[in-house]
Amino acid sequence: MKTIAFYITLLGISSLLACSVPPSENNQEQQIEKDTTVKGNVAYLDISGPLNASLIEEGKIIFEKRCDNCHRNDSIQLVGPGWAGITNRRSPEWIMNMILNVSIMVERDSIAHKLLSENDVKMPDQNLSVDKARAILEFMRANDLKTVGTKDEADLKE
Repeated sequence: MKTIAFYITLLGISSLLACSVPPSENNQEQQIEKDTTVKGNVAYLDISGPLNASLIEEGKIIFEKRCDNCHRNDSIQLVGPGWAGITNRRSPEWIMNMILNVSIMVERDSIAHKLLSENDVKMPDQNLSVDKARAILEFMRANDLKTVGTKDEADLKE
């Protein structure tokens, strides 16, 4: 299975990793490049294809299992900020790095540090794979389209 091959590849590459996540519905592969010199670990993420229904569903399941105790998919803040409009405010790389590398982001990224000071609680490390984080991002993108009518409008590459 592609997931097993992905993990084997992750173990073999130490500095830069370009990996494929499941192909989008139009069969264009989305690329994630990892670089340990970046604030988190994800240096570039191609989200140019259409929304991927299977990733959205997987992301929704992860959200309901791991995220919705602290976050809502609307604009209301619980322990952490609401997710509505997140892909319009933050780049996909920033979101992925925040999901995957909370401690590094809080230490090195001024926006993540500010969010910590506003919320008084650091998001716990969820120990998610890049694939799982990518599914959450796809759910966020679909959620933004549903809740605020736009997605992927963040132009800053934090």
